[in-house]
Amino acid sequence: MNSTCRDLLYPEGEDLLLWPAPDLQAMPEKYRPIYMARADALRAVVSGTSIHQAASHFGVNRTTLSSICRRSVELHADGRPWGFRACVPNTKKGFALAPSAEFPAAHAPHAFEKVLASFPEVKDLVDRYSGPLPRRGSPSAKFNRLYKRLKKELEDAGLSHLYPLNTQTQGRRALITYVYKRRQVVIAAGGGDGTEAPSALTRLDQVVSLMPLERVEFDAHHIDVKTTMLVHTAKGEVVSRPVGTIWILVAIDVCTRVILAWLLVYGPSYKRFPVLRLLAKALTPWRPRQPTVADMHYSSKAWMPSLVDAHGLVHRALMIAMDNAKAHHAHLSMGNIHDFQLGMANAGRAHSPQGRAFIEALFKTLESQVLRYLAGGFEPARERGESARPVSTKKAEQHPIDPVAMDDLMDVFVANYHGVDHSGLQNRTPREAFESYFAAGGWFFTSTNTATDVDKLTEIHFYATIRGYRRDGKPPHVRWKGATYRASALMSHWDLVGRRFPAAVRFSDARQMRLFHPETGELFVVLEALPPWHATPHTLEVRERALIYLKQAGQLREDIEDAVAAYHEHTRQQVIEQKLPANHFIQAGAPIAPSKATPRKPVAQDPSTYTPSTGWVSFRSKRGA
Repeated sequence: MNSTCRDLLYPEGEDLLLWPAPDLQAMPEKYRPIYMARADALRAVVSGTSIHQAASHFGVNRTTLSSICRRSVELHADGRPWGFRACVPNTKKGFALAPSAEFPAAHAPHAFEKVLASFPEVKDLVDRYSGPLPRRGSPSAKFNRLYKRLKKELEDAGLSHLYPLNTQTQGRRALITYVYKRRQVVIAAGGGDGTEAPSALTRLDQVVSLMPLERVEFDAHHIDVKTTMLVHTAKGEVVSRPVGTIWILVAIDVCTRVILAWLLVYGPSYKRFPVLRLLAKALTPWRPRQPTVADMHYSSKAWMPSLVDAHGLVHRALMIAMDNAKAHHAHLSMGNIHDFQLGMANAGRAHSPQGRAFIEALFKTLESQVLRYLAGGFEPARERGESARPVSTKKAEQHPIDPVAMDDLMDVFVANYHGVDHSGLQNRTPREAFESYFAAGGWFFTSTNTATDVDKLTEIHFYATIRGYRRDGKPPHVRWKGATYRASALMSHWDLVGRRFPAAVRFSDARQMRLFHPETGELFVVLEALPPWHATPHTLEVRERALIYLKQAGQLREDIEDAVAAYHEHTRQQVIEQKLPANHFIQAGAPIAPSKATPRKPVAQDPSTYTPSTGWVSFRSKRGA
């Protein structure tokens, strides 16, 4: 900077004592040495020293010092020159200036306006904000980003001990109030509602008019209830143990608000098996249950859409909309949905309720009308610092749940729900909206293969390799999921060893495995699980969990007779000793009362039944017989 420029910036008689300066005590300690060096360099420049010499002597970047010199004489938002406040590090990024005498220390009228006056850049962002404000049960990610920016500026300026960060909401409530009141002024002046118009479409029904079953939304929701369950000990005693998270999986039609299917899952999370079970349930004809509770009954208008039509067929959905939770986009889930659910699968973003607004609204209805009134039901806290509010007046310890009764409750409620007027359907019932479309000649997607697709939806399909060792006397068999599968029809067919066959195992019973001919697809042979997995019926989930827990406990030995019964007893003991919540007991599929299962031998199969007439089967070993 030459002398002419310096004379223009700092005219003769400029009194540095009158320049505004920040409060060093309020400045973060790491910035103080930097500020002092810059302030000394600025004084030297004003006194006549060149910028190059001052920057070199005080160890300040020459470009930075040039910017400070120009900024120091510019007017600040308070009408005074920046002065020595320009020497504060990160001033351009919004690092603030030390609070003036007018900076509020506590809440007072117009206190928040004074806070924003010290941060012109943040004030401009706040004044230009046109996004939605957060409401109860409806957060706003855009507002959260604005609030985090304001909070960071205040914390970087060392103002955490002053208003508004010293309040209970740390300025969040003050910012909401400020934006809200400012919008009211705009509305009063005839400037609209001050909110941002939606910039993107989030749902299919915003683009086209949907017909029944053209879009079905599916999701899961954890129930707001802390409950207990009764568990029988080995001595016949009954103890009460807490139940962890309970999930409810639901599929709902967007057009008619009809609930196609529901499913309860006990545990901290749900996996791929319940997802496919729910979709299969939506394609299975509904039959009323026999409630175990005497006062529980179906209304005269109880109904489910999975009732068969005049041709004995179940109506099917054209599109299933869900989020990208792990259980939803698992290889097994997507594979079975693609092959047997048919139609389209729309996997949207997780934690984006605006994309599946109808299922989210249904969850609120289920919570407010039935689920929170279970013993231990509560309404979760909505604001920071609040606590959950109990809804049910009954104590969970005195009213434990029963899984069978819970299923009865949900089935009765959902069936009765279809006979209640819905405000979103012009006060028609979901059943009336659904059947009126059919009565007017509307088309539904049906298939004669639905029963077969239901079975295959709840199966796991893979390729199995037949193993066997003639030298060691080990007949042909298949190893899968920790179990050995064998059939009497393959005992002497050593030529099949090493061959790969398409295989299928049902979710409901993992004791049987079916192999299919790789060319024709016809049933080739049915294999039975050998001990210790042959006795107690069990699902695939139970098999997977039993393998994990028995290995951890060191109980998966060769001399064990029934692995599933051992897993049930192990889980019962863990729950009784309060090492596991009671939902593990439910997930294990254990009986309510302890019982010793009677081991059964694998079913002997007739070779003529399962041995194919053509293929790779050889009878050379039988010629000499």
